[in-house]
Amino acid sequence: MASSATPSVHFYLLILLVVLLAPRLGGSSQYTGYTRGGKHFVLRSSGAQRPPPAPTSCSTISLFGGGGGIARPDSSFISSGDGGGIARKLPVLHRLSPCSPLNTSTLALRGFLRRSGSLGRPHSRLLNSGATIPTTGIPFPTLPGASEFHIVVGYGTPAQKLAVSFDTTLGATFIRCKTRADDAIGKAFHPSRSSSIVQVSCGSPECPLKSCSGPSCTVTESKDGSMVFNATAVMDTLTLSQETQENIRAICLEMGSETSESLSGIVDLSWDNHSLASRAPSSPDTVAFSYCLPSTIVAQGFLSIGAPRPERSRHFVVYTPLWTNTLLPNMYIVRLTKLDVSGVDVKIPYAPHAGNAMFVLDTTFTYLKPETYTILHEQFKSQMTEYRVAPSMGDLDTCYNFTGLTRMSMPSITLWFEGWAYIVPGMEQMMYFGRRGDIFSVGCLAFAAASDLPPGITAVIGTLLQERTEVVYDVHGGKMGFSHKQCW
Repeated sequence: MASSATPSVHFYLLILLVVLLAPRLGGSSQYTGYTRGGKHFVLRSSGAQRPPPAPTSCSTISLFGGGGGIARPDSSFISSGDGGGIARKLPVLHRLSPCSPLNTSTLALRGFLRRSGSLGRPHSRLLNSGATIPTTGIPFPTLPGASEFHIVVGYGTPAQKLAVSFDTTLGATFIRCKTRADDAIGKAFHPSRSSSIVQVSCGSPECPLKSCSGPSCTVTESKDGSMVFNATAVMDTLTLSQETQENIRAICLEMGSETSESLSGIVDLSWDNHSLASRAPSSPDTVAFSYCLPSTIVAQGFLSIGAPRPERSRHFVVYTPLWTNTLLPNMYIVRLTKLDVSGVDVKIPYAPHAGNAMFVLDTTFTYLKPETYTILHEQFKSQMTEYRVAPSMGDLDTCYNFTGLTRMSMPSITLWFEGWAYIVPGMEQMMYFGRRGDIFSVGCLAFAAASDLPPGITAVIGTLLQERTEVVYDVHGGKMGFSHKQCW
């Protein structure tokens, strides 16, 4: 348990550092903090707690320049000076953002690595390539502050505006569809209202569905005489900001029953040759895509496709090679060489495919093989003996109660990748706090053990750890990069 005795000399030094280093401190209205010597230091701010700041502005101007429109961040956020590319900087919003068309008070927690919601469940049974990614149960049904991000795109002609997530592992774009003319417009794409839609033929190279039958690339699954889902591969025009891409393949997915899922689809950015990333121009001056994820509910991130590489703007980027895996042909693989906890190495135990890792966008936390996680857990725990241990939160079992404290420190964790690329997550990216933004509450190390990772994978890097780092996919150059402090 943390001591409540008279403040030590260390505390007075901490106060002095807060005064001297204030311009370089991170934090919120409730605390200030900094990282030094392999440790994160935090000091509670004086005064009453204030609510998080509101976003700078939201506009009802349509993303595509027409009337009506979906609320979105101010258009100045989309850079006009980045040069060519499919899409310069599309705003990325948290589902709970006041600017989001999905703005809802609660967030259903998705299953590990794959959405447990009805939109994403059928995908592993449908696609000709790729592996089934398992799920792991988390006992609480909602997780306030969990990460889920989306962009707004248009599909069809005229463009039907849809709020969709984006993913680097699926191998196909999925769009929720409605075929009945009397269905309401908003959450689903209506194929009958598009003048440019083309159905893909069963057996053609563009058909990704297993067991399709009949003239079209279609699969229907039924149970007890009722349709569970109907999936049809189509080609249509995708609109991103003011740019259009013709003949983008999508799986048009119609569900047999209504769902509370508010997202309208998932845009594929995988290594598949039909993904949106495959459309990015091949040039030494550009990357396939990069993104920054919002670090708070009110913050704005971005997704940039085919835009100039960050180095052109004098941003420092560290790169690690990209690898392929024959069992997971659509996925981007990097090699995690080690982690360190305040300078103490946590090496990846030797095994076939040791260190193979993938960055995902549909799970919040970071999962490691049990043997690696155990070493990380023990090393972190050995440096946190002064704090009260708290009960586990679902998969997260390295938890502490910081309630009532006014200051604290904890070891930093660095992830090292092949080629000496690295990520040093901040405290709020390394830890998951039950009350997002309130460090002086119950918090858990945002890493967990998972024995059912995809074949040949030993680590899955979740969205929380990726926040405040621009993740750069230079697919043509065969490397992934990390640009630190580009998302602050």
